[in-house]
Amino acid sequence: MLSTQREGDGNVADQREKTVSYRRASWLPEVSGITLEGCIRDAHLNLKTIDDRTIGFGGSLTRSAKQKNATPAGLFLHLTTETPGESASLVPHPKPRAQELDLRVEAPPGDGEWLDGDAFLYVRSDHVCLCSTGIRDGAINHFLHEFFKKAHLRKDSALAANVVSHSDKTYDYSILTKTGQRISPEEIFIRTKVQIDKEGKTVHRDKAWRELQYFYESLKTSGALEE
Repeated sequence: MLSTQREGDGNVADQREKTVSYRRASWLPEVSGITLEGCIRDAHLNLKTIDDRTIGFGGSLTRSAKQKNATPAGLFLHLTTETPGESASLVPHPKPRAQELDLRVEAPPGDGEWLDGDAFLYVRSDHVCLCSTGIRDGAINHFLHEFFKKAHLRKDSALAANVVSHSDKTYDYSILTKTGQRISPEEIFIRTKVQIDKEGKTVHRDKAWRELQYFYESLKTSGALEE
């Protein structure tokens, strides 16, 4: 685990400890002139609305909720997942001297759905720094793959989706250090713990993005990345 600790700017009681991690898209030798960042940017140009940027799978919806240019370079991305119409379980306040209680369910409000999970990404060329809550790597992989297909990008852009997914035996991505060592997730995972302000069941979007960019810059300064 790489240490990138720095002084926070909020009350620890109002923050949540999160893991941020590094991935990198690896391309087949015959693929050239393409980056993960470029694919994501092109897909957003082709798909104009939130509805366009929504991918369904197994009754759930994953959306590209927001994307933003980073300074001086790179792209921030926020993905959300929801299950339309699904109720949330509610723990009622116990009555005085109660010895047991039953859970209740709460239907989603009329103007939205309950959040199942979300993921924050900082993408710079083929480098990806990731922080997620309740959304697995496979769901992000599926979203990217289908997102690029829906946007009618060049066919080999689908390979970029492998940056955040692995199967039981074959790893589709790896970390390439400055010294040329290629490390699979089975061997080591570059990650660190950070404190980010809470926002409901997730964390503050802009502050999560800031931590991801800081993590990238720390990796770059340490020599862990190959440019």
